[in-house]
Amino acid sequence: HVQLTCFPLMGILDEIEGELGLKYSPNYYWVIGVLLASLASLVSNIGLNLQKLLHLRNSHLDEKEKKQYFKHNLWRIGLLLVVLGSVADVAALIFAPQSVIAPLGSLTLVSNTVFAPILLKEKITGRDIFGTAMIVAGAIVAISFGPHREITYPISELFRFFTRYAFMAYAMLTVLCIAGIYSLIKKLENMEAAAPGSDEYIKYHSPNSKFIKQHRFAYPAIAGIVGAQSVLFAKCTVELVSNSVSGKDLMFKHYQTYFVVASMVATVYLQITWLNNGLRRFDSAYTVPVFQSFWIVVSVISGMVFYKEYHTMSWYDLGLFGLGVFITITGVLILSQREAATSMSDEDLEALTRKQKKKKEVETTGTDHSSPLLA
Repeated sequence: HVQLTCFPLMGILDEIEGELGLKYSPNYYWVIGVLLASLASLVSNIGLNLQKLLHLRNSHLDEKEKKQYFKHNLWRIGLLLVVLGSVADVAALIFAPQSVIAPLGSLTLVSNTVFAPILLKEKITGRDIFGTAMIVAGAIVAISFGPHREITYPISELFRFFTRYAFMAYAMLTVLCIAGIYSLIKKLENMEAAAPGSDEYIKYHSPNSKFIKQHRFAYPAIAGIVGAQSVLFAKCTVELVSNSVSGKDLMFKHYQTYFVVASMVATVYLQITWLNNGLRRFDSAYTVPVFQSFWIVVSVISGMVFYKEYHTMSWYDLGLFGLGVFITITGVLILSQREAATSMSDEDLEALTRKQKKKKEVETTGTDHSSPLLA
């Protein structure tokens, strides 16, 4: 019930190789996927940094001069590059399993350490470099020992995968995670927008505030989790198109096709929206690595659960693949220790704190000791 040739293009390549008298193993098609995914990571990161550059420029303008970020040409160019990177990612999924393509997103972190200081003047610390190196090392291990055989399933079997108990449990857990993080974001943004001088305002804007750290972590995390679902739906779409082009089955006669395509578009939109909200508030040297790492790890998990890609792996490969993912997560934890910027100076914060203490004292005793009438 399965086909090892994942797309008609591979059949064309086989014919060309046959005419030239070449002996080429289909097992190496994953190399093409790796090259495409690497290019996608580079292009996408340039696009993200251009969008961040626009947000920085916009933040220095007066309110009258500001306009919505999506109306700027620089942001549109960045979006175009992100879209082109996504297209290259989809093309990579034609040639290689999802769990092999996903870790290559870590190459975005390599280019980010180059472009963030150049375009955004962001300072890259030794900890950033070490954390990034950990993530890249983990990705290399995961790619080396991950599944390399690509399989295309018939449409009817592909849709049955959505009803597996393991996938339904994964889907429920993913929805709960997204809902929980989104609720946290709304709570933190209420604190961020609280009246100056209020308890919530001071707590949020204080130096090294844990709430700012939670906020800057929540946006790339939720964007990465949702973006990983777009990879899964894109992979399904590729397989649907493959079946239709090869004449085996017509994708549009199945109502599930419209759900898959609509879900792919929706998850891509949410990924772009939430990631840009994070880039607007926080530096890309932190936001991009955390986003990419969640994108990698959740993409790998979704591919493993949905396609059961672990069935083609030995226990040895599976163990080292898990080690690679663990190293990647360790790199994320290192990057998450980066200092969180605050929008208030120390002097402003100190003044606000004194004002708040005075307000509490008046409310408690009913007496304002700073009043000139009591002096």
